[in-house]
Amino acid sequence: MSDKSPEGYDYRGHLWFAKRPGIGRLMESMAPEYEEALKGWDGKPPFFAYHMFDKAHVVMLTEQGIIPMEDGVSILKAFRQMEGEGVVEARERVGGEDHSGEAYLITELGWDVGGRIHVGRSTGDLRTTSSHIVQREYVLDAMGALLDAVEAMVCFSEKHVETITPMYSAGLTVYGSTNLMQQAQVMTWGYYVMAFVNQLEREFRKLEAAYELMQVSPAGSAIGTGTDVPNFSRRRTMELLGFTDLYRNCFDAEKHEGYALDSFAVLLTLSNVISGLFFDLLLY
Repeated sequence: MSDKSPEGYDYRGHLWFAKRPGIGRLMESMAPEYEEALKGWDGKPPFFAYHMFDKAHVVMLTEQGIIPMEDGVSILKAFRQMEGEGVVEARERVGGEDHSGEAYLITELGWDVGGRIHVGRSTGDLRTTSSHIVQREYVLDAMGALLDAVEAMVCFSEKHVETITPMYSAGLTVYGSTNLMQQAQVMTWGYYVMAFVNQLEREFRKLEAAYELMQVSPAGSAIGTGTDVPNFSRRRTMELLGFTDLYRNCFDAEKHEGYALDSFAVLLTLSNVISGLFFDLLLY
């Protein structure tokens, strides 16, 4: 087997090179369905999350004296150059998905300097940390959209404090049949909409709780037992990435997926509230 890839790189067993055809044991391109499975929910790798972690990790390594100051500066300058080109464009160009930062640095700075970015970490915590970053962005987006909806509904309610409408004792949202609808009492549109505002506020508090749970940093957990690199600071990386706490057990950090399931569960109950409102509006 040749120790050179078709692009002229030394093959050293890195995952991001091993995925390329003609290298190692791969003689043809990856199956499309497998390649899609490796991508993010929107069909693209979360390059912004990889980039955040890459930069924070290098800053920590440099501050702690784990890598030479001049190497850390060179790496961060290369990342600034990448940002000028466009993070997504540059990382897609070099390939490597979650290891695209390392791939870019090695092409720009060579193995000895560029390869230092992976000191003290693993593909495992690179992916779990990036996943936490992506998940919290999704939850923040959902929280922002929910606040916008609540604000609009409150404004609507203020305008319809005295707008009379019948209240039905049963209906599609309760029994699944319009035949059971019966006018029971009188209420106002403002009163009706505020009932859903109250429900959405409870869902918002659930999202807040889910967000707090995913604000725990897995960075530095490596593949499940951490690292023995001297002076390595998981806490410093945590601070740089905006997390508020650390996983106390690195294996827990690597294997725990509850942070994602919590947010999915809230979105499920939130969708139930929204569907109840929409069913009623369709009936009216």
